[in-house]
Amino acid sequence: MDIQIIPTMAPIDRTIVHFEPESSRFLFRVPTKPSTTFQSNLDTHIAYSDSAMKVDLSQNDEVIVKGTAPQGMFSMGTTLFTYNNKYCEKLLSTTRVEVMSRTVVYCKTILGEEARLNLTIPARNAR
Repeated sequence: MDIQIIPTMAPIDRTIVHFEPESSRFLFRVPTKPSTTFQSNLDTHIAYSDSAMKVDLSQNDEVIVKGTAPQGMFSMGTTLFTYNNKYCEKLLSTTRVEVMSRTVVYCKTILGEEARLNLTIPARNAR
């Protein structure tokens, strides 16, 4: 039996970009699609492509992404594949999550641990 497999990337349904200060820890929620196939489905399975970020499915069907941002002005990303069950029979959605790190302006020590913070100025107010 001769089987030829051609790997292809699934089309990305949506892209979510999150900005963080460099080397900071992040934790944010990825909004789920309001489709009827995803809501209240206890068998929903999330697979992701990069081990630099950790992805969890919470009790109320929210997708939580956490990790540590890279050094300044770099990005890291993962692709979330949402399947209808743990056997990955049907792909429901594909979401690209990117974390963009920004250069730190100053550092502050909180409880003996250095926390890097970023000052942001909206471009429309900058002069």
